[in-house]
Amino acid sequence: MMATERRVAKNAAFLLVGQVVQALCALALWLLIARILNPDAIGQYALAVALAAIFANVCKVGYESLAIREVARHRELAAMYLGDILILKGGLSLLGFLLLVATVLAIHYPAGKGNLILVVGATTFVAALVAGLEWCFRAFERMEYQGGISVFRGLATLGFGAGVLWWGGDILGVALAQLVTICFTFGLVFIVIRRRFARPAWRLDWSDFGAMTRQALPFGVGIFVTVLLFNVDTVMLSHLKGDTVTGLYNVAYRLVDTLKILPIAIASALYPPLSHAFLHDRDGLTALVTKAWYLMVIAALPIAVGTALLANRFIVLFFGARYAPAGPVLAMLIWAGALMFLFSVLGITFSAIDRQPTGAGIVFMGMLINIGLNIVFIPWWGAWGASLALVIAMAVMTTVGLVILARHLAIPRWGSPMRYFSMGLATVVMAAGVWSLRGANLAVVILVGAVIYTVTIVATRGLRWADLHVLRQPASG
Repeated sequence: MMATERRVAKNAAFLLVGQVVQALCALALWLLIARILNPDAIGQYALAVALAAIFANVCKVGYESLAIREVARHRELAAMYLGDILILKGGLSLLGFLLLVATVLAIHYPAGKGNLILVVGATTFVAALVAGLEWCFRAFERMEYQGGISVFRGLATLGFGAGVLWWGGDILGVALAQLVTICFTFGLVFIVIRRRFARPAWRLDWSDFGAMTRQALPFGVGIFVTVLLFNVDTVMLSHLKGDTVTGLYNVAYRLVDTLKILPIAIASALYPPLSHAFLHDRDGLTALVTKAWYLMVIAALPIAVGTALLANRFIVLFFGARYAPAGPVLAMLIWAGALMFLFSVLGITFSAIDRQPTGAGIVFMGMLINIGLNIVFIPWWGAWGASLALVIAMAVMTTVGLVILARHLAIPRWGSPMRYFSMGLATVVMAAGVWSLRGANLAVVILVGAVIYTVTIVATRGLRWADLHVLRQPASG
């Protein structure tokens, strides 16, 4: 048992380090682009990334999740799944890229913007093929390889992109550098997989391909609607308000998006104990879910309030004074980020209790709400309207998820009212401290705010040491 727990902890640590480094490198590259180029370049790049992500849904069927599950049980199947997934994803990636090309030609984008979209699209589809290999690391529980690859990919992307900007290149040059990096990464991962794990078995068995696709689709539906939810606003902004407004929205969004590393890590830690409790301890499952929910609220609320109060300073610090109009966008958008924290608990719980379609259905509903509100809000309020639309969509998703889980798991309440009062009090005291020091050094303001919040919530017993044990639950036993 202890060996299993140490192995799980080690793998989670490698995976988290890789994700953190890659995310921070991506954010650093965005900062460099914003500082050296201009909001129009950011807007064009953001549109290219969003369109590429949407069309890449064609090849995000869920094959990797299926392969991880099956190869973890029967490792002799690795060669077959490697070959099948590469063939299937290669064909689907080509189809998706051709659809992207057709869309660019149909819309008649200017040559520079069209070329940028196609280069970013090519990078995205090669990245899908990399994912078609990297699942093997998880199936064999050797996440040190995936962590290392993520660190390499992040540093190489940042290094080559910064080099292009340093030598006077434009946003298309940065995109070409990313394409070169991801192609090299694919070759590196392929060699590692082939030498250390399994050689892909190449075959064309259409009946097996069809059966595999049907099995994988439930895993892919949630990915599909999630990608649409978080990318459709950028596409709509670009077409309704132009590149500059899209750029302002996306500099704020990048800061919020980087925060998702924390809820993803916590959700990953929660998944094994939630799955085990669902099979063996339903009462324990309810307690685990409510504790996890409360911890996410504890983490999300001060981040949202603090960022909203200091939004203008964060934007100017990271991106420069010319991006100051993005301050109100960040002040609104951070609440969508806070709700992402909360919904991550609900989403991972739906997966753990075999209710993936329910979770995907809630996200689909949120996507429709987001699109509908964007149609109304963007013409009125531009980037701030797109932020408000996402906040409302996330709020509805979270509320519906809470109600459904409460009924399905018979959860009478989501925590003690007195502990919520303690959390609210700590947030108010923190906000007062941050506001009174808002003109001081930003690092000092953040540190003082964090100390005030932590001391207050611990002193009023809103947070107890035992609450943190929820993240240390073993996967079994």
